[in-house]
Amino acid sequence: QQMLIPSYVCPAMTPPIEAATRRMPKRVYIPLPDTEARVGAIRQLLADTPHALSGADLQQLARSTDGYSQSDLRSLCSQAAMAPVRDMQGVSVGARLLLLI
Repeated sequence: QQMLIPSYVCPAMTPPIEAATRRMPKRVYIPLPDTEARVGAIRQLLADTPHALSGADLQQLARSTDGYSQSDLRSLCSQAAMAPVRDMQGVSVGARLLLLI
């Protein structure tokens, strides 16, 4: 009996991570943002959202998000911006009308 061993790798059988690393042989390390970069990112992410955060509040928020990536900060700001909407979902229709007046 003879066994046939292919001399090429079938793309369908290659795990996706191996395919990605083979196409990108250099790895680039991008460090997490420091405190000042996080303050700037939070300011930029909340630029179009009305809020009452002072500079000191932003500094405290940046300090408490040490280790967060830009993507983490984007998700945090998005969730925070939706909090008033979630709060309104628990309010009755009559109370909503009073809030709008």
